[in-house]
Amino acid sequence: MVSPTRTPVTKNQRPAQMTGVSTQIQWLPVQLAHQHVYDIHVAINDKNRTYEGEPLRVSCLDELVLHGFSDAVTKISCMPT
Repeated sequence: MVSPTRTPVTKNQRPAQMTGVSTQIQWLPVQLAHQHVYDIHVAINDKNRTYEGEPLRVSCLDELVLHGFSDAVTKISCMPT
């Protein structure tokens, strides 16, 4: 039974607080990499997320290069077509 004070979350919705925490968790390693002058890649579906007014994609690699893997392996997508 759903409490009248809570709105059920559907499969495609995320509460604002959860989204903010998730984005902050992604933002922290990006900032750490920048401070230590490391290259970092942000997943394509997260590149437009912003945290504290800054997009996650700023100064990140545009493409993830996996040395030692064939092109067939690097083109595998988990997203349904």
